[in-house]
Amino acid sequence: MDKILFDIALILIFTKIGSLISIHFKMPGVLGELIAGVILGPFILNLIQANADIKLLSDLGVVFLMFLAGIETNLD
Repeated sequence: MDKILFDIALILIFTKIGSLISIHFKMPGVLGELIAGVILGPFILNLIQANADIKLLSDLGVVFLMFLAGIETNLD
């Protein structure tokens, strides 16, 4: 249980920092969050190992991101 809480805290901290850096350079905050996820994941630093809990949170995050993109889309 402690490992999942540590992973969630690490993800939240790094994505917030990535978002702030991205906004500082006049880019969308989501870009910084995605880059932070790639850095934390198995491709670069491998700080977050994929397990069932992280996979569930990842899937929920993708659904939420797609929902927000749909809300912000202007069909006119």
